[in-house]
Amino acid sequence: MKKSILIFSFAIYLICLIINIAELFISGFSFETLFLIFFSSLCIASLYFIFEGKNIKKAFIFLSVVHFLQSFSVIILGFTFKLIIGPDISLYLVDSSDNLLRLSTKLFNVFAYFNYVKNDNTVALGINFVHLFLFVFFYFGARKIKT
Repeated sequence: MKKSILIFSFAIYLICLIINIAELFISGFSFETLFLIFFSSLCIASLYFIFEGKNIKKAFIFLSVVHFLQSFSVIILGFTFKLIIGPDISLYLVDSSDNLLRLSTKLFNVFAYFNYVKNDNTVALGINFVHLFLFVFFYFGARKIKT
């Protein structure tokens, strides 16, 4: 199972890298595209180190932090943070004028969004279950490795 999850993660970041390189040539320069290219390249490098047996603990820790960041989408008083690369099965709890609970599923999602809007009283939390599972896998994988 360990190797299949690593191959799954490698495929996700490789697809993201290819999509964003193509978008860079088609649509032109954007900060989001460059960020996603850099981000997916770092993740591919970490997975390569795991497959090669070099710096395994550091790579597992880096990937656990990456998947922890992708596990949660947050909107708090105008500040918005959302980063998702790969399968998206998320549950959103939104508190604006009405309380809302929504389940969102997407086969593949490449999305990085950071923003601040003044005078916005919306509070929301999104939990991505796929990346939460991958966070748990990489976190406990890092704890098992002896240095």
